[in-house]
Amino acid sequence: MWQGLPGSGNHDTGDRDPSHSMPIQYAVDIHSGRSMPVNTFLAAGSAAAIAVGSLTLPPPQGPLRVGRTQWIVTDSDRTDPFDAPHQRQIEIVAWYPAGADARATPAPYLLDGLDEVRNFASLFGNAALFDDVAMLATHAQKDAPPRPGRDRLPLLLFSHGYTSVPSSATALLEDLASRGYVVLEHRASV
Repeated sequence: MWQGLPGSGNHDTGDRDPSHSMPIQYAVDIHSGRSMPVNTFLAAGSAAAIAVGSLTLPPPQGPLRVGRTQWIVTDSDRTDPFDAPHQRQIEIVAWYPAGADARATPAPYLLDGLDEVRNFASLFGNAALFDDVAMLATHAQKDAPPRPGRDRLPLLLFSHGYTSVPSSATALLEDLASRGYVVLEHRASV
């Protein structure tokens, strides 16, 4: 049985500035005492689930249908730090309560296609390791009309974290929207 080992401390290799090092969380088998980094532990579990074809997203627990849409916002006053001399653009994805009659197309799990997971998978030596997640079905409807009847809804801003796979939070964001929240998420590094 594996358990997380919180606060495992700094496992810096010494070849970088220690002020920029990050602690690594470890999972420990309480019977054998073996340990491995949590990201390896989770990736191995995900790969096993994909291999047997049992990978599905949990359904949202709220009473409302979920819609998802996206758009690009351009800041004409600033230059894009990653693509100079172009203006800065940020892609926004919105998760929201959809109308009860929403019968739009299911939103794809990977908004950016396989490129979204292949960079992460390559860290494990196999860029195609997570390719099967492209077949995951979401519970959100693409560009569904918003739920009528409310002019104002609570708004949450979500950031997936630097170098994380943005779609990995899909189940959470769908669940929040099914409970009446509007959630805005950025897609790239900001």
